[in-house]
Amino acid sequence: MYEFKPAVQLGAKLAGVHWWFKSRAHAAELTAGYYNTRDRDGYAPIIQVLAEFNGRLSFTCVEMRDCEHPPEGRCSPQGLLQQVLECAERYGVPLAGENALQRYDEHAFDRIAESAFGRTARSGRLEQLTFLRMGDLMFDNWEAFCSFLKRMRGNSGDEAAEQQLAQQQWLQHSHQHQLAGLQQQQQHYALAANSVNLQQQLPSMQQHEQQLSDPGHGVMQ
Repeated sequence: MYEFKPAVQLGAKLAGVHWWFKSRAHAAELTAGYYNTRDRDGYAPIIQVLAEFNGRLSFTCVEMRDCEHPPEGRCSPQGLLQQVLECAERYGVPLAGENALQRYDEHAFDRIAESAFGRTARSGRLEQLTFLRMGDLMFDNWEAFCSFLKRMRGNSGDEAAEQQLAQQQWLQHSHQHQLAGLQQQQQHYALAANSVNLQQQLPSMQQHEQQLSDPGHGVMQ
């Protein structure tokens, strides 16, 4: 029998309900239908099903920090993201991230890069990033957005590959330069050796020339 892979890969998007995450009951998540409390991982059953069916997971609020929210809300977008990251890694489910708010400030960009590559999420934990959203505000901040894309690309393996290629090209150029210098030095030594040989042969050549110029040379007596 032949087994065919599914034409479409299943994916699920979880809402980033981070309000009251620092409380014991996690009231906002319970209200939204996520049975996630301090004593129970409510996202593990969902991620486990995705792992069973080879699905992917998308999560939001990758640009948010805890300190950006009022303390009375007991919000923790960073803590919630970290919980989902660890759970997805435990079950081997690829995780993609996206921003919840359309922001173009350096603090948001720093947090996105940190979520993907930095201290709070181990390198390679985010398989994909979706930036929301394309509109007038994006084009008004186009330079900042392009700079952010270059930064994200620089944190990826592409820059390492480019640096390795540049290093190989530099080594190759250096080797060619050294080889050309060696060949030039060998030519110099060869010319010097030929000059020494000519100087050594000069007396015999002069004597031979004198013999040829002697009128009596070669005449039988």
